[in-house]
Amino acid sequence: MKKIIIAVIIIVVGFGVYFSMDNSKGNISSGKSFSYVLENCDGKSGLQKDTCLLQKASFAGDLSFCSNDHPGYSKDECYSEIAATQNNPKICEDNADDVSKCKDSYATSELDISKCVTDSCKTQVLSWISKYRLEESDCKNFTSNLQKSAFSGADEYSKKYQCTEFVADLDQEASYCDDLTLIGVDQRKIDRCKTKASKGNLTFQNCTTRMGYGYYRDACYYSLAKQDNSPGVCDFIDVTVLKDRCIKAFQ
Repeated sequence: MKKIIIAVIIIVVGFGVYFSMDNSKGNISSGKSFSYVLENCDGKSGLQKDTCLLQKASFAGDLSFCSNDHPGYSKDECYSEIAATQNNPKICEDNADDVSKCKDSYATSELDISKCVTDSCKTQVLSWISKYRLEESDCKNFTSNLQKSAFSGADEYSKKYQCTEFVADLDQEASYCDDLTLIGVDQRKIDRCKTKASKGNLTFQNCTTRMGYGYYRDACYYSLAKQDNSPGVCDFIDVTVLKDRCIKAFQ
């Protein structure tokens, strides 16, 4: 009888944990992916620990975390991270000392130029949007048809190189870089392309710490999802076009 009771308790507790996991941000379908949210911050120190704790606070919407001093970011940067994760710019309005800077960080993370306060924010968002458009349209054609198409002029040459490097990095597929020999790219650039496309051993913490906000972090999450075969990581991607690409990769 005791064994039955213990078994029931384990099942109930397990279900409760899984339910809370599944609702921590969006619908995280993979049990493995939840470890990316509640990564154990014990044993970390300095910026690594603060970044780990900030991620927890962001997904929990815990604004009290930002009231303390942190070595790697300001209070306003802390609030903007939570605002972006919670998709709630009012967090900036109600809490930040520099509301404009906080909102700009939020807008950049969301790639939404209409939410920008300053011109520099608009420039940054436009730059990242252009990268997405390049990858989603022209880059697909360039990377799949390099053998068929002759480049004419520096602009097209540069675009093909940038496209190939970008898609190789995004897909973590170094073999794409070999096609660059077909358009006369020098070996140094090909080696750089392969290096970027062969990072490997990505972790959720590395993506967050190294990539900061917006496009670069989302691209890292995409690569991480493919590396770990964990579709749940796609839920952390903010920008719709890359999130959709990530989800489709597992369908």
